[in-house]
Amino acid sequence: MLKLRNEKAKFVLYMLTLICLICMIIDVGVAYSLTHSDRLGQMIEYDYSDGHLFTREEFCAVAAKIFLAEYMRNDMPTEVNLPFDDMEQIKTENLRYIEAMYASGVLKGAEDNGKLYMRPRLNITRQEAVTMLGRLLEIDSDNFENTAEVLWFGDANQIADYAYGYVAWFTERGIITGHTDGTFRPRGNINAVEFAALSVRAYDFSRLNNNKITTLSGTGGRGYFDEKNENTRFIMPYGTVINADGRVIVFDTFNNLVRVIDSGNTRTVTGSIADVDENRFPTGYYMDADLKDALLNRPTVGVINSSGDILLADSANNVIRLIRDGKVYTWSGTTNGYRDGERNRAQFKPSHGSCD
Repeated sequence: MLKLRNEKAKFVLYMLTLICLICMIIDVGVAYSLTHSDRLGQMIEYDYSDGHLFTREEFCAVAAKIFLAEYMRNDMPTEVNLPFDDMEQIKTENLRYIEAMYASGVLKGAEDNGKLYMRPRLNITRQEAVTMLGRLLEIDSDNFENTAEVLWFGDANQIADYAYGYVAWFTERGIITGHTDGTFRPRGNINAVEFAALSVRAYDFSRLNNNKITTLSGTGGRGYFDEKNENTRFIMPYGTVINADGRVIVFDTFNNLVRVIDSGNTRTVTGSIADVDENRFPTGYYMDADLKDALLNRPTVGVINSSGDILLADSANNVIRLIRDGKVYTWSGTTNGYRDGERNRAQFKPSHGSCD
């Protein structure tokens, strides 16, 4: 009887531990199960109801926020003369985004009786939306050779000539999947859910498939320097993670820092360099505090949850740290060793592996 009770107690303890572990995994991993609308809401202000039909003006404003933010900060002309004869219909708060779409060659307007119109209050169609997203991605739709092969939609013959190449390009790459009845409905209006799916897939594709390897930040020289990306220096950064607004978080391991690459510059988020060891590497320390005072020891990798909090492996301190609301906390771990259990009693050994 005593043995049976012990077995039951072990089983209950096991199940409670499993439930706690699942809850922690869900909290950290929720960012990877978000809907497209949730993803878009993390990138920009996006509070449209699912069934909301986008006007041409709304589409241009939201698309500019997603795809043209850097262009608007760095390269966009100060003054843009819009040629549209219906400019008075554009809302003041959206005017600069419309100017960005026009100046970048994405928005062209429609000619009618010798005048050019934007028609900002008309609902935008799917083929119009795909065309403008294609221009934002700088797709050469005229030289896309597989249009007839990939456009299997039952209503492909309804797609306008100006949109045909863009729709084919998006379809071949899985950005457009069509409706369950095998149609694309090119002349139908696009709603908030469809726009979110289309724009997020296009955004992700553009970031992962630009077929180029470039230096995002750093000179290749060892050291520490917060400056313009082309002048920045790191010491053996092990990991990076991209947050919802596209900024790159860098775990600058042997500088004992967490840094961020944003808008052409690199800056330190937390950690500091006080002195160096015999190998001329910055010495790592341990302290939970505000971002400006916290100390790290060989941070390697991390993840960002749905709230924007950063969980990172502070490897030489044998702990998992949490960056939240301007402070650095110890989330789990105590001393060097191996122990499963409650977060404040768990033990880790120095590791340069991943943080799931």
